[in-house]
Amino acid sequence: MATATVIGYGNELRGDKGAGRIVADQIALRGIPGVGTHVTRTLARGHVSLFDEVDIVVFVGTYDAHEGDPVRVERIQDENGGAATAFALNPPS
Repeated sequence: MATATVIGYGNELRGDKGAGRIVADQIALRGIPGVGTHVTRTLARGHVSLFDEVDIVVFVGTYDAHEGDPVRVERIQDENGGAATAFALNPPS
């Protein structure tokens, strides 16, 4: 069982060229023990089931940045007290 999963999301049709998906694919190629990956164009409620089997979930995507903006890393707190029963962990865009 993986102890962490990386969810890479993005859509090449929206201008981000699927950057999050590319990052997740590259992590998968490394075969890091205990780290699983999942790629998708958009986040959906069905992805909540991925949270039940791991200790850490890392979302990789893009946001509408301006030239010169830094890479942004944000910690998302679990609003359900550890129970992934709803799609309450919505990473900001």
